[in-house]
Amino acid sequence: MQNSYYTYRIKIENKQDVKVEKLDLNDRVIENPSGKLRLDKLTNKVRKLLQLSKSKQLNDSRQSKLLGEALFDSLFDDVLCQNFIDFYDLIIRKEQKRIRIELDINEKLMPELAALPWEFMCLPQKANSGSVWLAAAPDLVFSRRRTQCKVAEPISLQPNEKLRIALVIAAPQDLNRVVYEKVKVELEKLAREQAHRVKLLPIVESANPKAVDSILRQKPHIFHFIGHGRLQDENHQDIGQIAFVDDVGNARWVDADYFSSLFARYCRGIVVLQACEGGALSESQAFVGLASRVVQQNVPVVVAMQYEVSNSTASQFTCRFYKELAEGKPVDIAAQEGRYEIVLGSKGYEQRDFATPVIFMQVPDGNLFQWKEGEGAVQLTTPWIIALIIILSLFFIIIRNLLVEREPLHLEETPTEDINTDFSTGLTDIERALKQRAWESADSKTSALMLKIGDIDNNGKLYKDYISESKEINDFPCEYLQKINELWVHHSNGKFGFSVQKEIYLSLGAENQNLQEIWNTFIEKGVGWHSGEKWLPFHESVFKDSAPKGHLPRLQYINDKDGLRYVYFKDKLEECNL
Repeated sequence: MQNSYYTYRIKIENKQDVKVEKLDLNDRVIENPSGKLRLDKLTNKVRKLLQLSKSKQLNDSRQSKLLGEALFDSLFDDVLCQNFIDFYDLIIRKEQKRIRIELDINEKLMPELAALPWEFMCLPQKANSGSVWLAAAPDLVFSRRRTQCKVAEPISLQPNEKLRIALVIAAPQDLNRVVYEKVKVELEKLAREQAHRVKLLPIVESANPKAVDSILRQKPHIFHFIGHGRLQDENHQDIGQIAFVDDVGNARWVDADYFSSLFARYCRGIVVLQACEGGALSESQAFVGLASRVVQQNVPVVVAMQYEVSNSTASQFTCRFYKELAEGKPVDIAAQEGRYEIVLGSKGYEQRDFATPVIFMQVPDGNLFQWKEGEGAVQLTTPWIIALIIILSLFFIIIRNLLVEREPLHLEETPTEDINTDFSTGLTDIERALKQRAWESADSKTSALMLKIGDIDNNGKLYKDYISESKEINDFPCEYLQKINELWVHHSNGKFGFSVQKEIYLSLGAENQNLQEIWNTFIEKGVGWHSGEKWLPFHESVFKDSAPKGHLPRLQYINDKDGLRYVYFKDKLEECNL
């Protein structure tokens, strides 16, 4: 299956070389550029900035940018830098796709390198590409990978199976107060609003090893821990610790080995460590950070904090993270959106908060959870949609009978239940893509469904130059058109859809002008299908939230750029009350 993103995979296996794999939409290798690791870019000035970030004294966006540029320059020498910028311009600015950046550092050999806060990285000013922060830019996705760990397979869920979330809180009375109420409220709200997809397990509020083992027996897909963590113990040894609650309510510190061993029984999903230094890696010994230890238990995704972070910032990140997951977004994209949510807050890039969440991911495309299709899936459909499908079935019987009466006898009649199944399945696929805001995928699926229901192959046109040649659009069931349009309008908040396009067309005075002139105005100034110099091919459409109003759906295989007379389709929309 084709992805909606390209991949830029960075591998560092020694202190001299940087190797890159560039993959296309089908995970095929495009190129294997390489460069030199330039640790000399981490000057004394940069190392002072690193210390400021650790001590929470980084409070200027210019300092953050200097640190981010230096980290970028250390990985990307001049050749690799230009290679990445060219790739960025091609994929994001021209093709309007996303780029996944995966950083894979051999931390067994280079723990001090793996411990650097790579989430600060940004394009240097010399690149003349504007301000682009790799771990927060909406068009990029930044994650860390571990070559030493196994690649995780997606988790298949039954059609009616809910995503189980375990919220585990450890708040010892002898440590600073742990503020968790906001996350708790948001998760409870999510479980109510997404009751068909999400189940919040009983909340553990005084976490100890027995309580964790008990909740893990319920096989949560997401394990969210909120509490205190630290990298060093009382003797200043780098061992990584988490604070549980003992029998009298005080802190019981356990090391990374002990904590990670608790996940050996069951945890195939996501572990979220909302702790002070839960994501930090020791610079003196490999695999001592809590997150790294949990990754070794073959947990597919671990999200943790590499700096001590305020509870409000952690809550800001996790709330957005869960909302994105509930909408079906891949986990690394959800994490990227969570970091961007911090940027949109009061701290922006001035402090270290945006670079604090780290995601360690072993899932190839980020799609960790996949619901199976099956008979039970209909239970996720609301009653009014079921009723609509029944009505559509009856309507299609009438339409099909009329067509059979006037078509040659050699034409084979398609069973009504097959058409209804095609439409229902196709509609579900479209809605799934729209919920994920995967606009290109939704557009292609819309085209395919309309062509299939309209009995036209991919070389045909649903829109015709003359009304006498437009039988397919005239015969297309209004109920089907209405439902497709309804999904587009709803999931785009009124920005995309056939009815939106019709309103734009009419607003240009379509009824009183030359047909060709109004069409030219419509495609250029109305919906942006023409740049003023050329017709935009389907793959150059703006498949983003920032696309012009009415730009989508473009309908791949259907639009006729050489002589489309939109008025005929507009008439059909009016006939269908769109």
